[in-house]
Amino acid sequence: MRRYLGSLVLAAVVLVALWFLQQRDAAPPSPSQPSATSSAPTVAVPAPVTPSPAAATPTGTTSTSTSSPQAPAVNPVEPEGDLVDPTAPATARDEDQAKQFTAYAKAAEAFMADFARPATVTEQQWWAKVALHLSEQAVTAYEGTDPQNVPFTTVTGPATIVPSDAPSQLLAIARVPTDAGWYRVEMTTTGDGIRITRASPESGGQR
Repeated sequence: MRRYLGSLVLAAVVLVALWFLQQRDAAPPSPSQPSATSSAPTVAVPAPVTPSPAAATPTGTTSTSTSSPQAPAVNPVEPEGDLVDPTAPATARDEDQAKQFTAYAKAAEAFMADFARPATVTEQQWWAKVALHLSEQAVTAYEGTDPQNVPFTTVTGPATIVPSDAPSQLLAIARVPTDAGWYRVEMTTTGDGIRITRASPESGGQR
């Protein structure tokens, strides 16, 4: 009887052991706890790429950072037109300017006729006539002039208006022939009319 009981107990132990083994194999594995260092996903950061000098310079070009750029060659420009003859008469642009030129020419002739070295009148009489033609600045400049030092004694021909850079209403220049050579007479227009600002012998002028 004891032999049978021992066999039964042994068989029961074996069955219990097999049952435990089956339960262990069928149970799902327990999830592993993530470590503290792997709680956040790891993202790979690309390292900065430094372009090489060859990549920064376009193919086929040569760096010129150490040399200064050369200025483009400039061809000389020839002046246009002919040189203006300083003794050639000025050309009026319209009828009004032509009348203005005529008035200037007459004023230059009248002044030079009175400015010429006198033969009979006194110095005071000579100056009284000359001063009427002059601007205020010219009166100061010419006052005290000895008329006997004036080189010419008479005007020998009509005055000619010559080109000037200044507007004709501000300044006009006339060439006046005398028995001592050509004179250049500079004139301006004031509230009192045309006034002489300067008269001087023309260097190299013809008689």
